[in-house]
Amino acid sequence: MFPKNNSCDYRTYCMPRESNSYCSCDYLPSTKGIAACAIIASVFLGLTIIILFIHSINTSETHSLGMFLSLLPLILLLLAFIFILIALILVGSYLSRDMMHIV
Repeated sequence: MFPKNNSCDYRTYCMPRESNSYCSCDYLPSTKGIAACAIIASVFLGLTIIILFIHSINTSETHSLGMFLSLLPLILLLLAFIFILIALILVGSYLSRDMMHIV
């Protein structure tokens, strides 16, 4: 966590176990991006599992609905893997910077 105010020291005022009203702290944009990508990927994977389950139990479907239920999980899986890849790239690219702030 890093302070929003430049006069605050992140090593003393932004500790997770302390609450300070003088210095409001926030997460880095890269950390927010990693969390957002992980959440979006998990939602897409969950929707894929639900749609595949509905597709497997629904045998009396029309042709257009069957095509939709067979293509949508593939699209959602592709999007989930893209967001997982983005999250991994963000983790790898900002890892050294985060370690430098810890030391």
